[in-house]
Amino acid sequence: RKQPRFLVVASLTLALGIAAVTSIFSVVNGVLFTPLPFPHGDRLVNIWSTAPGLGYQRFPISPDLFLFYQRHNQVFEDMALVQGRRANLTEAGPPEVVDASVTTQSYFATLGVGFAHGRPYTADEDSDTGPRVAVVSRRLWTRRYGGDAGLVGRTIRVDGEPTTVVGITPAWMDGPGSPDLWLPARFNAANPPTGNFG
Repeated sequence: RKQPRFLVVASLTLALGIAAVTSIFSVVNGVLFTPLPFPHGDRLVNIWSTAPGLGYQRFPISPDLFLFYQRHNQVFEDMALVQGRRANLTEAGPPEVVDASVTTQSYFATLGVGFAHGRPYTADEDSDTGPRVAVVSRRLWTRRYGGDAGLVGRTIRVDGEPTTVVGITPAWMDGPGSPDLWLPARFNAANPPTGNFG
């Protein structure tokens, strides 16, 4: 009571310190201690390219390197390639731009994803001559398609192309920043894109 300024400064300092420690703990807990939502998430790793001589410490691998690693792999149970992009949905309802992931067919098996509705795409569907197919997130399925179980097997338009929905992911895959659509990479394994480090 005799030194109110000291009390205010001490209280503010204490409040800022508690807020900073709480924020730091939240970030560290979310990044380091919270396990990935996938089965056996502690066994998942990410492979990156590096070129320190050019000033690049980490960047994605290219499809030709991925296929090389996959052919000569003696360490991993499975491997998958993934690239994020945007996709346009233009069938029933207003046009919509959604987050999508382009992946190799091994993606869902590598992550241990099971499907209650439908299935993941196959190796044939992931070839450059395969039919156009997609897997839809549960979030998009309920929001845009009203949870219609008949969506699996139905054709939707993705980037103007007729595309058959083959599966709907489980709800646990709907997280912040997760895609609403998965599409097969569809590159020619005999002649994959080279130098495309995306």
